[in-house]
Amino acid sequence: MGDSIKIVFCGGGALRLLGVVDSILALENLAPNPQLVFMDLDLPRARTMAALATKVPAAARNMPDATATDALPGALDGADFVYCCIRVGSVTAMERDERIGARHGFHGHDDFGPSGVMLTARTVPVVLSIARQMEQRCPDAILLIFTNPITNMVDAVTRYTSIRSIGICPGVYNFMWDVDALFDTGVPVVSKFLNEGQVPPHKRLAVPHQERIADDFWTPRAVLQPRNVRHLIGITS
Repeated sequence: MGDSIKIVFCGGGALRLLGVVDSILALENLAPNPQLVFMDLDLPRARTMAALATKVPAAARNMPDATATDALPGALDGADFVYCCIRVGSVTAMERDERIGARHGFHGHDDFGPSGVMLTARTVPVVLSIARQMEQRCPDAILLIFTNPITNMVDAVTRYTSIRSIGICPGVYNFMWDVDALFDTGVPVVSKFLNEGQVPPHKRLAVPHQERIADDFWTPRAVLQPRNVRHLIGITS
């Protein structure tokens, strides 16, 4: 591995990743000139994202080495982080799942109900394949999962592979702010919510007062200090 942090985006053709990229590049002391690999089966989209990654505002101060590929094995070589943002079967399959559930009186969602079960059945094998390839090509990397149903994905990776994984769900932060707004608690509830709901018990996050993540999650590179890595996944003080 070189000196730069290497982050691989699986599902790298997703436009929503631009905000993530801009946030990472804004941390120029933490991740100077990172290697960003956009891997997607739709190679033209991945190439578009690699090009746009050099145009986000933070890139003016911290230019990434952004590349695109449709081949996962080579992309994973030497990775420090793998960010999984995939939708197996695309939106078309998800719409079909929700319509089937609706015909039988069930609300459609990608986290629960019949549609959540069908999405899990499609997605777990793919996420496990990614994790197993990581075991061979970047065993010390951390898998950041932004693929629903997130809890099921993290559970599968934890049970059946040696890869460390973290489930990332923006609903956690919505919950934190909503509770404070409703009850004026002034108490950061994100720690309790993360610890109890989003990650399996033996791989839970520890975010007391939103300040840090458990040290044992962050070992791929000395430059990645636990107090700083939280910014990569959107946890701010």
